[in-house]
Amino acid sequence: MPDLDPETSSLALVGRFLKRVCDLEEKLNEAKTGVLNIDDTKRFILCANTARPQLIERRLHIRQRFALARLRRNRGG
Repeated sequence: MPDLDPETSSLALVGRFLKRVCDLEEKLNEAKTGVLNIDDTKRFILCANTARPQLIERRLHIRQRFALARLRRNRGG
């Protein structure tokens, strides 16, 4: 990403990372349901109840930090 400024480039990299984490979670969910041989409704319930809250919190924290940094920079402080 040489044509992007450093901040935009870092945001793009974080976005790629989060996308890959989501893809990995989806593959893990598919594996769980394949092993258990359950339908989509049961899969949704199982995956919702076994979701990793730490990953969700981490994603939200990363997004919040970038938003605050951008806000501070735009305000000049």
